[in-house]
Amino acid sequence: MRLSLARSGIAWRHALLGVVLIVALSACYVYERPGPGYYGPAVAVAPPAPQVVVEPAPRAGYVWVSGYWVWNGNRYVWTGGRWVAERPGYHWAPAHWVDVDGAWRFVRGHWEPNG
Repeated sequence: MRLSLARSGIAWRHALLGVVLIVALSACYVYERPGPGYYGPAVAVAPPAPQVVVEPAPRAGYVWVSGYWVWNGNRYVWTGGRWVAERPGYHWAPAHWVDVDGAWRFVRGHWEPNG
């Protein structure tokens, strides 16, 4: 009986050591958020030209996000612009469509660091 308790204690120590190592090593990992990528399906039909909209007068603490076309599976649908709270040290990169090997891919609008 005494021998199995000793082995049990050693097993617990090894398990605890493993947990401590995992926690210590995970603290060294730096998560790098992936950059903006394509969103949604590739579309064979090019998007229409952006609608001409008069941009509203500036508002303190906000950034105007222009409207953009979205593919709904059958056709493009216009999504109107809106105000978003500004983020110090960042600028807004607007949503847009990119021609990738003859197919159109959507890139969502996103914040990018200045400089």
